[in-house]
Amino acid sequence: MIVMTAQWLFEQIRKIDELIVGKKADREMLMDMATKITAGMDGMPHGTDVADKVGNIAAKLATLSSDIDALEARRNYLMSVLESLPPDEYGALHRHYIRGMTWEEVAEDMNVSVATAYRYRKSGLAMLERKDV
Repeated sequence: MIVMTAQWLFEQIRKIDELIVGKKADREMLMDMATKITAGMDGMPHGTDVADKVGNIAAKLATLSSDIDALEARRNYLMSVLESLPPDEYGALHRHYIRGMTWEEVAEDMNVSVATAYRYRKSGLAMLERKDV
């Protein structure tokens, strides 16, 4: 179990998001390759080279899908930790750290003063740092 800091939580979510995007791009590339290799092969005999390529692609696709599922599960868990905060604290932190809004934009979006947005930030971060992940 890791004692979580807010910075660690948000870094993990960002890193996971980047990994998911990359692995999904890899999966799309492999799907395109498989489609090109197998296009027009219906009913035609083909050698073991083609079968090996398709088999390798299928194995890589399965691994990528498994990796994506694991990353998404971890991201969902980390987001549930964030979402366990009271609504105002969650809203402020999500808008700033996940959506990339400035604190002025957060305040405007939440219809509160900038000082109140900072107060939500401070109390939300303190709550996160007391949680274990």
